[in-house]
Amino acid sequence: MITIEKGDVFFRQVPVNLSKYENNQFVSLITANTDGEDTSGANFLPVSLESNCVVDYHKSSSRGYGRPAFVIPNESNTRNETSIIHSEPTLSNIFDNNFSSFPLSLNFKDLPIENGAIDYIVPRGSNLTVLQRSKVSDIGLGRDLLSTASGQDQVTVSNKVLGAASFYPINYGSAGSSTSVFVEDDVIYFADLDNQKIVKIDQKGLDIISEKSMDKYFKNKISEFLSIHPSKRRAVMGTTQ
Repeated sequence: MITIEKGDVFFRQVPVNLSKYENNQFVSLITANTDGEDTSGANFLPVSLESNCVVDYHKSSSRGYGRPAFVIPNESNTRNETSIIHSEPTLSNIFDNNFSSFPLSLNFKDLPIENGAIDYIVPRGSNLTVLQRSKVSDIGLGRDLLSTASGQDQVTVSNKVLGAASFYPINYGSAGSSTSVFVEDDVIYFADLDNQKIVKIDQKGLDIISEKSMDKYFKNKISEFLSIHPSKRRAVMGTTQ
């Protein structure tokens, strides 16, 4: 058994001509009789050895040093709470996937930091709906927005994985609480605890449903408790009454 604790080591089975071990000693495979004739024999056995070649039939010597590494003076760790990081796109009709390929120059989408951290991401057809603390936006998948001379935005096909973000005009968001978000039949419901509102997002847009003759009630009660019912699959707001 070979135990490897550190470093990058590559092993494969290699045919090795091993000397025989007899009477507590190794016996040479190279022998001759009394007449000087060669009577040598072979004793090839498969042995796991470190090797630079994949096979012995083709010249394939190489040296693998692992992934590229760089020395960065004064390096530090950061948490990008307003960025979406993704892999390279993968086609559905091919066997190989790119889920582990992350080109550092193309694999992220930054959203405005002033809108707060990303709390929830909902895939909705050709868009991703992103809920930040104080803002909601739609990001096109393989689509981008093109601004015309009249100031209107037109959706165009793009080779980008994530296109430009289109923000809803009202400054409401999930207020740092991912548990306040509930999705049912492509409709998103969430509670904005900062503004004390219950909001719905569907194909028609954003609607503040807590203002339907119940605005005062929700302002008084929304901060008490809000959760997702696990069996009935619906948002439940509990109060002390």
